[in-house]
Amino acid sequence: MLWHHSLGIDIKEIARSCNASVRTTYRDLVALESELKVPIWQEGSKRGMVDGHFLPPVAFRQEEAINIFIASRLMHNYSYLYNPSVISTFVKLSSILPAGLREETRKTIENIENQIKDERKINNLNKVTQAWISRHGVKIRYQTPFDNAPKERIIEPYFWNRCYSPTQFISSHTAILKNLFMSSN
Repeated sequence: MLWHHSLGIDIKEIARSCNASVRTTYRDLVALESELKVPIWQEGSKRGMVDGHFLPPVAFRQEEAINIFIASRLMHNYSYLYNPSVISTFVKLSSILPAGLREETRKTIENIENQIKDERKINNLNKVTQAWISRHGVKIRYQTPFDNAPKERIIEPYFWNRCYSPTQFISSHTAILKNLFMSSN
């Protein structure tokens, strides 16, 4: 809350917003300064955070933080393409990791950044994923090794699985598993 109010915020407003007493608010601000080393300035009844300081909204225990690192490694092994949203997700998550895990996650991010870049495939995956999340249909073109030409279908994906190279969607339209090769042809 302090970070969002660069000009400061009144103690009573903080208490009201947090549904806490003014006394509890003072106590919490002291704890932020003494325990979490958040530099807080005061001007009358206003409090603010020193410019340039950011307090992450979530803190992880080491046992929890290691799961973020493991997820980044799994994502690296799972994805054969550079995907900017994967990078931004782990950059954001790594900002709240302990230093050692942050560094290891950064190395994984660098490896992901060196993967093949294919915007068309990423856009296709994003469109089908959006259709899956919003429970809408999406028109696809796909070609199996046995087809002479690509086929067009409208599918309503309700589950997707990424095993190896092809992305697999289970579609309520066909009620069977379809392998969709998001090729660049």
